[in-house]
Amino acid sequence: GAALAAAARRLAARPGRAVALVAAVAVVASAYPVVFLGKSFVSPNHGTILLYDNYPALPGYSEREVVDVKGTDVGAIMWQHVPYSMMQRRALAQGEAPVWNRYNSAGTPLLGQGQSMFGDPLHLFVIACNGAAWAWDVKYLIAKWLFAVGLGLIVLAVTRGAGEIGSTVGPALAAAPSRDGRDNRDGTPARGGPTTDHDPTEHSGEIAVISRPVLLPALLVALAAPFLGFFAYRLNHPAFFSVCYAPWALYCWVRATQAAGARATTLWAAALIVANLALMNSGTVKEAYMLLLTMNFSGACVLLASATPWRARLTKFAALAAAGVVFAMLTAPIWATFLHALKNSYTGYNAASAFQIQPALLLGAFDEIFYRPLMAEQRMFNPSLNFLLLLGVLYFLATLRTHVAHRAALAIAGSSLVPLALAFGLVPAAWIVRVPFLANIAHVDNTFTCALLVLWSVVGGMGFATALRRLGTPEVRGDLWAAALLLFALVFAWIAFGQAAHRAIFGLNSAFTVILPGQSLPVRPEVWTALAVMLAASAALAWVARRALLRAAFTPALALVGAVAVATLLWRHGMHADAVGFRDYVAHPATRVDFHAPSDAVEFLQGETRRTPARAFGLHGNFFPGWTGVYGLEGIHGPDGLVNPWLRELVDASGVERVWDWRLYVEPATVAAARPFFDAFNVRWYLDLASDQGVLGRSLKFVKAADLDIYESPTAWPRAFFTDRLDIYDAPAEFTAKLKSAAGRPFAAAQRTDLAGQPALAALRRDLDTRTTTTATNFKLTENTTAFDVRASGAGVVVLTEAWWPGDFRAEVNGKKVPLLRVNHAFKGIVVDRAGDYRVVVRCVPKNWPRHLALAGVGAVILFAAVVFALRPARPA
Repeated sequence: GAALAAAARRLAARPGRAVALVAAVAVVASAYPVVFLGKSFVSPNHGTILLYDNYPALPGYSEREVVDVKGTDVGAIMWQHVPYSMMQRRALAQGEAPVWNRYNSAGTPLLGQGQSMFGDPLHLFVIACNGAAWAWDVKYLIAKWLFAVGLGLIVLAVTRGAGEIGSTVGPALAAAPSRDGRDNRDGTPARGGPTTDHDPTEHSGEIAVISRPVLLPALLVALAAPFLGFFAYRLNHPAFFSVCYAPWALYCWVRATQAAGARATTLWAAALIVANLALMNSGTVKEAYMLLLTMNFSGACVLLASATPWRARLTKFAALAAAGVVFAMLTAPIWATFLHALKNSYTGYNAASAFQIQPALLLGAFDEIFYRPLMAEQRMFNPSLNFLLLLGVLYFLATLRTHVAHRAALAIAGSSLVPLALAFGLVPAAWIVRVPFLANIAHVDNTFTCALLVLWSVVGGMGFATALRRLGTPEVRGDLWAAALLLFALVFAWIAFGQAAHRAIFGLNSAFTVILPGQSLPVRPEVWTALAVMLAASAALAWVARRALLRAAFTPALALVGAVAVATLLWRHGMHADAVGFRDYVAHPATRVDFHAPSDAVEFLQGETRRTPARAFGLHGNFFPGWTGVYGLEGIHGPDGLVNPWLRELVDASGVERVWDWRLYVEPATVAAARPFFDAFNVRWYLDLASDQGVLGRSLKFVKAADLDIYESPTAWPRAFFTDRLDIYDAPAEFTAKLKSAAGRPFAAAQRTDLAGQPALAALRRDLDTRTTTTATNFKLTENTTAFDVRASGAGVVVLTEAWWPGDFRAEVNGKKVPLLRVNHAFKGIVVDRAGDYRVVVRCVPKNWPRHLALAGVGAVILFAAVVFALRPARPA
């Protein structure tokens, strides 16, 4: 007991270290299979086929078991962000900025997707390690630790801030009753009872309550944070990082609010820029940008609600607003490139919509298991906190009257009403779809619940702080009854939602109801068991906390019961090797694999495409789109959020099946029908696993048997060619019909609507039957550049079968800048006016890129100067 008490006092003397240590222990406990058992956040065996369409999905390992992740989106990280990290490394190694992705959909923006993670300081480690699985796991663990530490530090800052939620022991221990639990009727301690100076370690077997009570709430939040239901819902999704970085933006606002003097304020303003930079580049658009707004809005509320004079508040607000301007300057290459790409793209969110959560399901926001009955096969529906943090939130609400003077507490709690109203339907969807950007989020429920995770975790910490002051006083009985009634209301609403049917409304023949008479939501026994156990654990924890505060110490028995209660409330949201009885409700990470294990088929294609650029297509689920970028091999589809609209029109007109809105799917028996279209896209190679050579051999040439069978289309169009004729078409369907009748001979065509502004194109001859075509040679490809030689027999057009994005490319012919035109509906063209040999270089340079880089440079200089000012030694008086 004495040793633990001494350790507790040492931790209390260094609260930041204590929070960091508890957070580290909690992260390891929540992800022990990854830390100790060789499991991984980014295992393909979570259900993502990659090189092969069965498991093992990659060469180099033998594990076949696939984990059921219950609807968790595990594809985004595997098909997009893992390959992105390797593309970024290749670009940097070539001395280029990672702005272009030539491997998906005939070329798409990389930085312009707004979710490449380039700009996240922590992501530089993954890039340096070439996207290795173990490096990603390290990033996930560090991000989770940062999340827990950030929340703990916010709670610590708010609960011990001067003038905010008191920093002393307060009445909880000053009015503590005697050790036998008896207290006087007036609430004063019984004679001989403990005081704040009492050292309970004098009694053997008892562990002192931490000597600085303001530290305990922060430690509880740091302990609970790695066990949010969010981490099961977003097992490895890039939103994982968005949520994990979000607390730091709010923390910087809180510390800037508490800062004394211009120097300290400047340093926290600079820290805010870094926090916002990491958040913006965390790998998502919806979650990251909405978290950016909500965290900074909440922080501004804390500052403006503080007790300092208005002049001081406005001065600090101006400083932080100036930091916002510097942040906008620093990130101009990112957000401006994204906005330009978005303007010229098709997305799956083009149609305005807004999905929200029924408010009767609010209990699910504190444990996602209560959302599960809504979904088939108990799939996940939305993210959540956990029941331990729910207890803190409930105590905060139960004692809301005591927080009237605690401005930071009210500011954070009040600011959470905005995402709450959006996520749970107080703001009508009809209003949301009229607001730019909000209208295209669609998943308003998930996106704004992410903001609630951060804000309510802090509210929970403030509730713990209040409990620490009041659980040892007679007033606690009213608090606990109020909290219990609030919990009852949440449980009542959840149960009623699942089984209450009502009569038809809105007309005699219509029933506006979720549950019809005689029906109920199918709630499995595990869910009822979880509810009962968590309610019992909550009651036990409240009893333990009150007894410990009455005694001013934990006995071993109390400590054991409290630890079991906390573990009961948290365990299910950690990762586990197994969970008997609750396997459907627990995350089970799969085995870690080597993303760079060699493949004979891949090495063959890499050699061939180095000599002659060409694209490849995987049949069934092999050579999966997106993942192909890992190998530096190009394809014609991919999971990118921003899609070339002209390419999309061609795909729609082609008749090729599209799955999940972005993936093209062709069976071996239908390759012959799709081949003319794929030929025009420079698809030369086809891959399949254990293929039927009889079927594929009728339409393709068998080339090699390896880990994947490789076939070739001899009629595939070259990556670039010259032709002296130009065809004209009106609609994409007319152009695709011309492709099918081209008999493997490349041609150039322009849409009639483009001719009026392109006299050079309009002047070209149109009799295709007499056309001459010349294939380009001597290709040199980098991540951002395509260069080649081509010989022209006269005036004509050079066609480069890479996607045309207006304003994002520069072309040079024999060192002279020339305009790029849109030809063949979705590709690049360059007009030449005479015969000759030409060296053509086409380079991706996002629109206004030099201007945006210059703006970022100015912002960096301003930031550096501000930090130097803040750190310079003070002049002697």
